[in-house]
Amino acid sequence: MEEMRRDLQAIRNSDERREEDIKNIKENMSFVKKTLLDPNNGLIVKVNKNTEHREDAETDLDDLRDTIKELTSWKNTVTRALWVIFTAMVGVITKLMFFV
Repeated sequence: MEEMRRDLQAIRNSDERREEDIKNIKENMSFVKKTLLDPNNGLIVKVNKNTEHREDAETDLDDLRDTIKELTSWKNTVTRALWVIFTAMVGVITKLMFFV
């Protein structure tokens, strides 16, 4: 009889621990759910904001690349024009010095 009581007590203790474990699991699931799905600071919101920021940055970066290409092209054109003007001036000065 004593052995049966010990077995029943062990089963009751086991059931109580199981209930506590289930309660802890539910609390942990609630925490995880809140951490993921919170509309203000949840992980999903943060990931979406990060993705949006990165996409905006890529658009800005593309605009910046286009601007750099335009500036490089303009610089090359101005450099060529200055070399033409410099060469013409050297030619005029040379003509004035030696062929006047």
